Amino acid sequence: MEIKIEIVSKDYCKPSIPTPHHLKSYRLSLLDQISPICYVPVVLFYSAPENIDDDTTIFYKLKKSLSETLTCFYPLAGRIEGNTSVDCEDVDVVFTRARANIQLSEILKSPDMNLVQQLLPLDPYNIRTDKAVAAMAVQLNFFDSGGMGIGICISHKIADGATLSSFLDAWATRSRGVVENITPSLNSATIFPPRARKFSSHPI
Repeated sequence: MEIKIEIVSKDYCKPSIPTPHHLKSYRLSLLDQISPICYVPVVLFYSAPENIDDDTTIFYKLKKSLSETLTCFYPLAGRIEGNTSVDCEDVDVVFTRARANIQLSEILKSPDMNLVQQLLPLDPYNIRTDKAVAAMAVQLNFFDSGGMGIGICISHKIADGATLSSFLDAWATRSRGVVENITPSLNSATIFPPRARKFSSHPI
């Protein structure tokens, strides 16, 4: 059987509260500047819930909770401009819904990296550098007979493993309907001041 990943819709998710004017531009730190131009990819697999919601309901629940989470992690909704800053003014995260004609159990039984990469919203290593680059993108994949895979790509320029883990934990908390004040540290440019000179940072 030929495995197909069909894109059902492509939405755009903004922070639920507009980013304040003084936070419209997020400076990259020195460590960000020397980071490779690539995305940190991750796919999270979930079995079908007992109280099975339809795909559309799940999609909009996750989109709403993502919007609320982006209010605190606002640079993730931005566009990286060159190697100096992230434009956070009136931007968003591409939130794609897709359907795969394969069961989740088949993927987990015999993982195929070529197939798993199709569950991501974009190619994490083939990035055009001649224009502003999205800081993050999400793809929600629904499988036959239930279950889903959430594919996420976050730019390595503004997120490492710890940042990704904090963001996913915050999003999961919001998705469960738990509201808590999350204040991630977004002051890396103060600790590691950026440099004006250009760095030879190339895709890996």
